[in-house]
Amino acid sequence: RDPCSATDLWRRFGTTFPFDTRVGDRLVRLRVRSKRFDVRYGDRLMISGARRNRRNAIAGMAGEFRATSQQRLEGFDGDPVRRQIFWPLHRRARMVLSRRLGGGSSLALALSLGERGFISRHQRREFVRLGISHLFALSGMHLGILAALVVLILPGRPWWGTALLAAGLCLFVLVVGDIDSLERALVMALLALLARALGRPVRPLHIWASAACLLLWREPVSLASVGLQFSLLATLGVLVTLERLRFTRAWVRNSGRLHRTFIGIGATIAIGVGATLAVLPLQLHYFEVVSPIGPIATVVFTPVAGTLLITSLLLVLLDPLPFVPGVMTPVVEAVSTALSWMLHSGASIAPPVLRVPVPDATIYYAGLLISVFCTGRRVRSAGVLILVASFFVRS
Repeated sequence: RDPCSATDLWRRFGTTFPFDTRVGDRLVRLRVRSKRFDVRYGDRLMISGARRNRRNAIAGMAGEFRATSQQRLEGFDGDPVRRQIFWPLHRRARMVLSRRLGGGSSLALALSLGERGFISRHQRREFVRLGISHLFALSGMHLGILAALVVLILPGRPWWGTALLAAGLCLFVLVVGDIDSLERALVMALLALLARALGRPVRPLHIWASAACLLLWREPVSLASVGLQFSLLATLGVLVTLERLRFTRAWVRNSGRLHRTFIGIGATIAIGVGATLAVLPLQLHYFEVVSPIGPIATVVFTPVAGTLLITSLLLVLLDPLPFVPGVMTPVVEAVSTALSWMLHSGASIAPPVLRVPVPDATIYYAGLLISVFCTGRRVRSAGVLILVASFFVRS
């Protein structure tokens, strides 16, 4: 055992807190998420963990190390509003879903509150095999689903509708608490809503660049964060793909319903491919594997996951009303059961994950930029060849 310290416990809101320890001359920082519902301020926790060495693990850490720390959780001094208002709301929502759904609440808790600690190891392996782990990590996609629901409910788009949408997204993020990817998505959403409120043109790439600058200005060292790297690159891949699709509204509007359906499915798959290509070097570097059917599985599972997200939140919001939980609970249970069955069935027929060599990032992104932005078939073909060649170059 190495001496370690859990400093600034609960500086950030929720059951997630940083954990620092030393392994030799290296400082290791972990993010610990408690699975217990009854953790309170003043409790004494024993934290124990192990990290086995992998091919891309920190250099110089052979074998494995273990670290244990015992620390009393002191009062939360930094943000009493989040401690006294939003954290009780989070606990209430968590207790409502656990009480209503029982043992089948793991997927609902993950999608609505970011509580992924209750997902079984078997389900996690299914996520990896299908390439849909991002569906169960709260991010911009989940905020987009909630924003689309609010826009459909609001009659028209008055100024107060924009304010109500912004307030609803902020409330959701504050109640969920301490999920960096969700907070980054909220920054982008608020910038887009601010541009709309000021009458400025909403240009997604400009919003992305502004959000990236704002996040890095607030915390420059966060650029070394794996989560921020994935968020920025995946979002950039999605936005660039949307720009390159060049679907005009008139052309889509004049198409038949079946044709529009196929257009939507094809565009969704293309967006998934664009996001996958944008983060592929990072994914291979940190996780070593990639699912060959990730973009297609995303199209299949996103509607069901979005339905479970919305119904779970409705169950939490309407739980105090009489007779409503008796109607909503079977609906949420049915959607959760259907999603579990789809995960099991899809993972059983999905091809195994691929172990691909880590490409040279410089050559890879050079080839990707040439193949996407340059004109001419020969130039784009050369870009694709450069991209493929990056997998055979050792950086």
